[in-house]
Amino acid sequence: QGYDIGIGFRNIKNPVNAMAVASGMIFTALNVLGNKMRTRRNMTCNVTGTGFYISGRVLNQLKTYPFHTLTEDYELSLYACVNNLTCCYNDKAVFYDEQPTDYNQYFKQRVRWVKGYMQARKIYYPQLVRKARIHNPNLASVIDQLVGVGELVFAIIGLFLLFLHDRKSLKYIVLEATYIYVVLFVFSEFLLLTEKRYHCPKRLLLKSLLLNPLLLLSYIPCGVKAIFKKDVKWDKIEHGEQQEKAG
Repeated sequence: QGYDIGIGFRNIKNPVNAMAVASGMIFTALNVLGNKMRTRRNMTCNVTGTGFYISGRVLNQLKTYPFHTLTEDYELSLYACVNNLTCCYNDKAVFYDEQPTDYNQYFKQRVRWVKGYMQARKIYYPQLVRKARIHNPNLASVIDQLVGVGELVFAIIGLFLLFLHDRKSLKYIVLEATYIYVVLFVFSEFLLLTEKRYHCPKRLLLKSLLLNPLLLLSYIPCGVKAIFKKDVKWDKIEHGEQQEKAG
């Protein structure tokens, strides 16, 4: 319908184990819970992965593909926001993407994501600030991008301070850790109830449900490494046939 950018639903191509399924659940949160809402409110969507299109008009104006950070999809999202490009999430446009099948792959990928997130925001944050004007028709999207994952960062800092406060009491530390796990477990269960297109056995879904809270918490060490490691790069992740040959 003439949108500048269109985004599809990102499904899991290789639901071979709990790691792959749990890794793919993050895209349910980003797309089904995030981009679907943004589309309904005519806000700029967050591009996630390769399942998207850019209109020829925009490409002709750019004359190239100028997005080269470690997360060029998120960089494109910020460009779309500051330039008021129209975006749409199409839930019926499904593409399949392979997910990491072991934790080392997962960790490397997430470190790259966090590093790329910081790179893209360093480029576009000043422009977002300048666009935060009451007369901007895309103001809601600008505020959304300015906040980013800030609320999650403050929540993590608050939890960390809570742990420091109760560090002398093992009982409270265990209770707080259990509480955090349960909250993330309920969130993961909500994701699975919201999205029923994961075609895998129920036992595998249960394992993924139990694993996902731990993977979400692992974003903390991923973030720490991304902050302090300067030479983060796009590491090759073996997929499909390459894994079979390696095995």
